[in-house]
Amino acid sequence: MCANRDKLQSEWLEANEKLEKQSQELFRLATIDPLTGLLNRRELEVQAQRVIHQAARASSTFALFSIDVDFFKQVNDTHGHQAGDKVLIQLAKVLTKGRRANDLVARFGGEEFVLVLPDIVEEKALILAEKLRKAVGMISIDNIKITISIGLVVTHKGTDVDLEQLIKLSDSALYDAKDAGRNRVALAKL
Repeated sequence: MCANRDKLQSEWLEANEKLEKQSQELFRLATIDPLTGLLNRRELEVQAQRVIHQAARASSTFALFSIDVDFFKQVNDTHGHQAGDKVLIQLAKVLTKGRRANDLVARFGGEEFVLVLPDIVEEKALILAEKLRKAVGMISIDNIKITISIGLVVTHKGTDVDLEQLIKLSDSALYDAKDAGRNRVALAKL
């Protein structure tokens, strides 16, 4: 009788472990971009809401960067989609290098990425954006040189904002950077 109980308990523990692993895998699949390993758009939206609420409670600031690879279609058309994938993977590495634990880095779609950086002021956000732009400009992936354009917006202490509004503003600044010749940083004002 005791052996049967031990066997059932062991089988139950194994099944429970298997379910836990499956649950973790499903969560990863639902929240992580499979190509870059970054947050996906859906999970960025969830986590960015937390940043917005924390900033409001603490009366602190944060920045939202919209980043786009310049002439990415030409990379795919000229070098193929595998080369384009390598570019996106390498860009993800540059964007995550040196980020703080509470910074959010996500692939927003296609060749567009979004960063949400809590507790940062406008001057430091602009300096960081320029560093990222220059770092990307210095890399070469399979002899492919890339550049990025960045649009950013920085909140002010006590500002009541929503994520959709911030994304629209940073996206508008991104298009300003592209219209000004690409490989630039543009700041949107709240």
